[in-house]
Amino acid sequence: MSPNCCLNSSAFSIYLDHGLPPTSTKNLIHLSQRVRTGNIAKYDNSQHYGEPVPPVYDMTAIPNEFPLVFTYGWKDALYDVMDVQLLLNDLKDHHPNNLDVLSR
Repeated sequence: MSPNCCLNSSAFSIYLDHGLPPTSTKNLIHLSQRVRTGNIAKYDNSQHYGEPVPPVYDMTAIPNEFPLVFTYGWKDALYDVMDVQLLLNDLKDHHPNNLDVLSR
């Protein structure tokens, strides 16, 4: 496990002993799909979409006036600086007064 600003690695076994925060299996599969493909796409459901690859979300379809805030940690094990930069590249035309990026 990589270092994380918000997770005490020495206490990780305690977290596991007491259970992880609840989430559905579908959420975990969707996260692994994101990591595996490198795309921010809809849940992989070929029966629903009729395609072998799920549609990618069009981040440029987010209205430019819609306020967005991105937060991430420099040592985040799930989403790192490169992930945030890829997303910001997709939002390069977003109005700068409506886009905040906070890091720790």
